[in-house]
Amino acid sequence: MTNFNQEVFKFKKQKTMYYGVIALVLLQFYSIISTGGIKTKDAVNLFGAGQWIGLILIIIGTNIFASEFKNRTIIQLFYKNSKKSNIYLSKLFVIISYTIILLITSVLFSFMVSIGQINWFGIYSGDKRFIEQFGLNLSGAFLFSLFLISIIFLSASLFRNSAIAVGGDLAVTFFGANFSFALTTSAFGNILKWNPFNMLNVMGQLGNDSLSSITKLNTGILIVTTLVYTLIFLYLGYFYFKNRRI
Repeated sequence: MTNFNQEVFKFKKQKTMYYGVIALVLLQFYSIISTGGIKTKDAVNLFGAGQWIGLILIIIGTNIFASEFKNRTIIQLFYKNSKKSNIYLSKLFVIISYTIILLITSVLFSFMVSIGQINWFGIYSGDKRFIEQFGLNLSGAFLFSLFLISIIFLSASLFRNSAIAVGGDLAVTFFGANFSFALTTSAFGNILKWNPFNMLNVMGQLGNDSLSSITKLNTGILIVTTLVYTLIFLYLGYFYFKNRRI
């Protein structure tokens, strides 16, 4: 059995995987109720799925590492695998695959609840169709999730206490963009616009170019920079994972 298959097998046995999918649907449904019904501007943003998926990934992604070290099963994994990179990458591929499952779930939910109420091929804004804007927002949610996964893997490898890792990830998710805004609007904004917290805006800006006035980066540059930071954080996560004392 390959490392990836082993990780998939372990992940499927964890009930949190299924709870995450159920939680996403419930949270999207909550978004509909809290806004007073199905509205076009909410549907085009997948009823907040991007942020909800982020929260789910923080909890489940951190647990992937924490459970291994807590139950000491990581020792067996290290013993069976001469390359720790295989273990790390397998966990990464599993959580990315799970992210795709969550995104597909959010798309199906958005489509089913809006049938007959929203014209998916009609004009949404200007000359942009609803389906086009929906696709941009979905792509933004995926890029945001990838960036967040890199942060999750870094913090989970760096901190032994999973509560600290989760708390730190939540703080970054909720306050990172605001902190970045303070940096980009400062006297040194032209330099500080490259701060990693600015990449948290990729989900919003991909669907709304006007946010470039806040990030100080055009959308293309923001996407590339987000991917670069994602790779950097994933590598740092692997470095700490490889050298972590058991």
